[in-house]
Amino acid sequence: MSSFKTFRWLRLLFIIMSLVCTSTEFAKADLLPQLDTTLPHSTIQRIRDRDNVLIAGVLQDFPPFGFEDSHGDPVGFDVDLIRSMADIWGVKVEFLNLTSDARIPLLAAGEVDIIAAAMTHTQYREETIDFSQTYFVDGQSVLVRANSGINELSDLQDKRIAAIWGTTSIDQIKTYAIANGIRIEIVPFTDHLPALEALETGTIDALTTDRTALTQFASDNSSFQVIGESFTYEPYGLGVRTDDSIFRHLIDATLQQLKVNGKYDEIYNHWFADTVPYSIKITEDTWKYNYSNSPGTLEIPNQSMMEKVQRQQKIIVGVSIDHSPFSSLDEMGQCCIGFEIDLLREFAKRWLDDEKKITFIPIKDMDVVAQLQLGKVNLIAVSIKNTWQFEDLADLSQIYFSDERFADESYVLALPTNDSDFRDLVNLTLQEMVRDESYKHLYTKWFSTDSPYPDEIWPGMPTDPIILSMIQKDAKSRATSSILPRILNVLDFTPTMSMSADFTSVPTITNEISKSVTPTITQLPSVMLPEQPVFDITDAPTDFPPTGMSLRSYSSLPIVVLIIVTLFSGAIYHKKLGREKIT
Repeated sequence: MSSFKTFRWLRLLFIIMSLVCTSTEFAKADLLPQLDTTLPHSTIQRIRDRDNVLIAGVLQDFPPFGFEDSHGDPVGFDVDLIRSMADIWGVKVEFLNLTSDARIPLLAAGEVDIIAAAMTHTQYREETIDFSQTYFVDGQSVLVRANSGINELSDLQDKRIAAIWGTTSIDQIKTYAIANGIRIEIVPFTDHLPALEALETGTIDALTTDRTALTQFASDNSSFQVIGESFTYEPYGLGVRTDDSIFRHLIDATLQQLKVNGKYDEIYNHWFADTVPYSIKITEDTWKYNYSNSPGTLEIPNQSMMEKVQRQQKIIVGVSIDHSPFSSLDEMGQCCIGFEIDLLREFAKRWLDDEKKITFIPIKDMDVVAQLQLGKVNLIAVSIKNTWQFEDLADLSQIYFSDERFADESYVLALPTNDSDFRDLVNLTLQEMVRDESYKHLYTKWFSTDSPYPDEIWPGMPTDPIILSMIQKDAKSRATSSILPRILNVLDFTPTMSMSADFTSVPTITNEISKSVTPTITQLPSVMLPEQPVFDITDAPTDFPPTGMSLRSYSSLPIVVLIIVTLFSGAIYHKKLGREKIT
């Protein structure tokens, strides 16, 4: 009878532990960051379901891109651009005023459909959201009081410089100061207007942000002046949610339509006087969808191709065998040699530490997309033209080749649709190859000449340790301190921390800016460079390098605990049962 009671207690314990572990699993599922793989609708469908109302996030304090007029209505270059896009789509538009640091969180939360807020397309922002093609390019500069005696950037030694929280300005001015041996104190603000007031009263010595806005501030207030040349490259893109290729394509196609029909240039000339409008890149053919007939549902992969490549420890690529010097059979009739082949071997070397961990699958033109959609290859490199026809069938990488001396077209890689992580990995690898000159070496090998990379390189570096590791040139550079300074360059510092650091032309703007906006946000505590990198909890990586353990792996710990407790309890039961038999 005693043994039977013991068994009942053990069975009860097992049930209780099972319930505890199950509830723990659900709790962890809620707490740990999860990949959104079940998004049923494109943003296009969300707009339709909202009675065709587009919600656009814009700035209210950054003329001439986004600000409020004397009536409190949003105006500016970005605002007019969104209105023109909405007109083409036949939808109404509501504007939501944003601060710079709230742009990405509100987009990720679904509070806005699109961000049009003078936002620089950076490599670390690309990890969180997707961007349209570039529609404007600026550069960072510095604004000072005209009578301050600060006439050059070198005069900023020991000065207090304001920058806006949530922008690239803090990292960029820090990087510039370090590179030029200038010791500065960074004073972050959450809004431009309080920063301008602080500059005017002498609380701070300078304000740094993009030159176009600084030029407008100086035009509105003769006591200010812009000094020096621009020291960064700032490509602006419209922000959208990740893994929504159909909406991103619609935006790019609409931007191109505005450029072709002259509306973009009209808006540009209204806000920027006596300058040449930005040259938006135009794709040769026409995007077959518009707002009305665009698909409303999305097919999101359950797992990113990046994870699949890591798991299988091999890259499987569809290639051509008859397009020399890009990809063809060698002298022995074996596959394959060429510029694209070497480019992809470099991918394997970086992603998997071995250029031999790659398999080339010869495919014919008619099988290009089918092989990718069926999952038989991870990507395709068959000198694919950068056209809307292919964008309809697969996502495309950045342009990796465009040289009229050897081919009439620009070439891209074909990638799985709605897989932002993998597209980011491919594009960031290409850009890193340009930075470390591996691209130049391969280009010279096959074309006996040097050629600049045909696409833009986004500022900054990724913060995800896995992606950062995978794009590096070799294992040595991944294991050394070369990674740390790049992480430091893109950190968002906690505003309550005390830190210290040793640290070209732009459009002329028409003077239509109202000064009626009342600042509601004030200065944050000044910050200076810390000795050690500091990650905000919201930026903490969800995964560790392959030698570590994924945070999500810990969700299985309760099961392990359950097994251990069950085995231990069973051992006690059998031991007690044995004693009872002896007795």
